[in-house]
Amino acid sequence: MTSRSPLFLPLLFLFGIFTCTQAQPYWEDPAVYRLNKVQPHDCVCPIGSWNLGLGGEWKRTRPSNATSDLEFVYSRTFSLPALWSGRRTILKIPSPGTALYLYINDRMVGYTQDSRTPAEWDITRYLQSGTNRVACRVLPRCDGSRIEHPFVATIASLAPELISLPPVHISDVKILSSLDTTDYRTGTLDLMVDLNREVHGGRVEVDICGRHLRKNLEPRDWFLALQASLPGIIPWTDTTPVLYPLTIRLFDTEGRETERIVKHIGFRHLVLRDGRFLLNGQPLRLAGIRLSPAGADTLLWGDEPSMADGIQRFRQRGINALHLPFPAAEAWYDLCDSLGLLLFDQANVQTDSFPAVVHDRDWLNAILDRLFNLYKRDRNHPSVIAWSLGGGKANGWCMEEAYRFLKGKDNTRPVVYPGAALAANTDITLPPSASSRLPSSASLRNSRPFVPYLHCDATSDLLLPLFSDARSSQSFFLSDCPGVSIQLAGLYPSQAPADAAGSDEDSDEASDDEDAFAASDELAIAAAVCRPLPDSAAFFPRMLTDGLYADPDNPARGWVAWRHADTVELVLALNRRVRLGEMSADILHSPADSIYGPAAVQVRWSARGRRWSRWHSLEVQNPPSSPCDDSISLRYSYSPWFTRASQFVNLRFIMPRHTGNPQSSPCEAPARHLLIDEIEISEK
Repeated sequence: MTSRSPLFLPLLFLFGIFTCTQAQPYWEDPAVYRLNKVQPHDCVCPIGSWNLGLGGEWKRTRPSNATSDLEFVYSRTFSLPALWSGRRTILKIPSPGTALYLYINDRMVGYTQDSRTPAEWDITRYLQSGTNRVACRVLPRCDGSRIEHPFVATIASLAPELISLPPVHISDVKILSSLDTTDYRTGTLDLMVDLNREVHGGRVEVDICGRHLRKNLEPRDWFLALQASLPGIIPWTDTTPVLYPLTIRLFDTEGRETERIVKHIGFRHLVLRDGRFLLNGQPLRLAGIRLSPAGADTLLWGDEPSMADGIQRFRQRGINALHLPFPAAEAWYDLCDSLGLLLFDQANVQTDSFPAVVHDRDWLNAILDRLFNLYKRDRNHPSVIAWSLGGGKANGWCMEEAYRFLKGKDNTRPVVYPGAALAANTDITLPPSASSRLPSSASLRNSRPFVPYLHCDATSDLLLPLFSDARSSQSFFLSDCPGVSIQLAGLYPSQAPADAAGSDEDSDEASDDEDAFAASDELAIAAAVCRPLPDSAAFFPRMLTDGLYADPDNPARGWVAWRHADTVELVLALNRRVRLGEMSADILHSPADSIYGPAAVQVRWSARGRRWSRWHSLEVQNPPSSPCDDSISLRYSYSPWFTRASQFVNLRFIMPRHTGNPQSSPCEAPARHLLIDEIEISEK
């Protein structure tokens, strides 16, 4: 028998592992989410003729295995300018897609999965003299699709670009621009510059607010830090978004300038104290929208003029904050810095489709990679006031580790995660969605702020009074309103039904009276939370001062309908605090149309939407003579003899139980069907 080496079996075992590993494609291996990429960094593109847009278009094609899903393919030839000789060449893809493979001259260069943060590769060693070819292949889905929103085809139109860097270059910049808390008028600058690993000398010079900073470089001097105190600074806020230019110049050993970078920074001091945001020592009220992923790509990944116009429309309507559903384009953050829009910047992580991944340690590195990409790119923007770990209602070990990871990187901003609810891995208590049960104030025995999410399903007329009420200090986000966000940004026309008579005229009149309505003391319903959502979604509702929803055939009245609901609740947010007078609700009663009045109507009220009064029953003023009487409007009313000043009203409609059995119902009612005609609230 032939003798075998004692190392034969271990080597055979390792060879088998290697073979199996290579046989598994990157796109279905959770351990592979990036390959040969440049480390994420701030946008530090040098000034000059060092950027080359490749242009071209992405095309959809069906792969050779004839799967049902189409792939995105990009291919283009290019030649480098003669001026780029002897320099490094970086290929950058602003939004790489679900799972992207990169090829240069038919050689595979790298792979990435994070679809909404830039991907860069150093392709210098893959280039040849003369003409070169770049090719990209984007798969429609991969294992990483389990932890992100579906990739949207519109952002695949962003073509790659080439960036030329000197052999010794600035690879990253970290800017901490805060304020001295003694007067909030003296800026404090902590600047950290990261150079690549080929430093042999030279110097770095920085200019900011008339100050000139300089530091000489020694061989292998890869990191340097500069500090400065700058008096007479105008603090950055959402109402005064003042930015200062910061110029960084790199010189070689012979004193020649090899690279120049200009950043625009704002000086602000943000802290959470006693459950409140304090910006530059003053309480900060957030009147924001939590953007829905539906339609957000149009707003967050558009061209610069349309994004700037959208931000300005938000600000004109009193909206000062957005909770993003995923990372936006790089230009979006520069515009928010200059126009004063506050951001909850969310990583490209979404776990609703596969909630089990938050408990699976195999997915931790992929989640941390997406957080790291977001943090390194956006950390120098004053408009980013909070980090969000992602979207989803599930919380687990991976999200707890992600919180600790991000807090270790940045302790100047709060880290939030709606799925954490009251757990420790969020600095601000947010409900996962507007329909989630909000924790009561008694359960919040800590200093964390509580920011409620109000559900909205209406146009901008609903939002204006609540946003414009500067007398209220309660922060809030309106949630689940894709139609509202994109219409306020001016990107889509009104979603009112095309056959609604006079809908355009009504919209114009409401727009002309926006300022008067916002400044008026007239009592009005500013926002409504509906649980469950109404079935009459075909009529895109509008808020009126004298009713809940507008009937397009009769703008003086409103109506909204529910079917098959045991209980319907409405939480109405008024435009100011009042002592409540009479409250009434008109309910249509038409057995011929299977519309029945509720078995009971109850009401309660609250000053802040947390601690509620007890339930009180509304009395019906004009009951039908028999349950089968047709076409009757039932009016339920209640006049509280005493109420504290309240801003939130909660109405509850308890529906009768119809079994659908003709023998059990005098009018053969097949199902419950509630139709609210109008709700009125008066002030004492």
